[in-house]
Amino acid sequence: ESGPVTFTYPPMEVEDIGMIQPTGLMIGGHVTPIDHGYYSSKNWKSAVRELKDFVDVLAPADGMIMVGSMPKEFATSDIGDYRMTLYHTCTFYTIYIHVNQLSKKLQEVVDTGKKVKVFAGEVIGRAPGFDFSVHNLDVVLPGFVDPASYSVEDWKIHTVDMFEPFAEPLRS
Repeated sequence: ESGPVTFTYPPMEVEDIGMIQPTGLMIGGHVTPIDHGYYSSKNWKSAVRELKDFVDVLAPADGMIMVGSMPKEFATSDIGDYRMTLYHTCTFYTIYIHVNQLSKKLQEVVDTGKKVKVFAGEVIGRAPGFDFSVHNLDVVLPGFVDPASYSVEDWKIHTVDMFEPFAEPLRS
């Protein structure tokens, strides 16, 4: 299939959300507008990552997910740090970064390149906070002087509004 889907679950339970920072910030080591938002739980602390502070990370819609370990230089925790790409269709997907624990079935495919079927609302991991972005290969953002310069991070020119796919009243 291709094209966008509607998200029927949040990536973090609504009652666990402490703050959401949207895409587009230019902070820290980001030298271009950031292509992902940040979900932080009410338990999030910047310096401490304790298991008791972790909350469930959810799939917002059905799809096939692939999981890789974050390189050590970008890792935010020694408990575990993973990057997950959840393909909802062949052209529409979400990326999660800095998820610290994985569901049992995802632990079995880390760094294998294999994809696993997950369902809307399924717990795919746990973390006190994580990066979240939405990408649509049918959309190319306007305004890039040289889109070819993004070939190493080719998803960036296909980043779409991270709130748009959510069904109401979840979006609001």
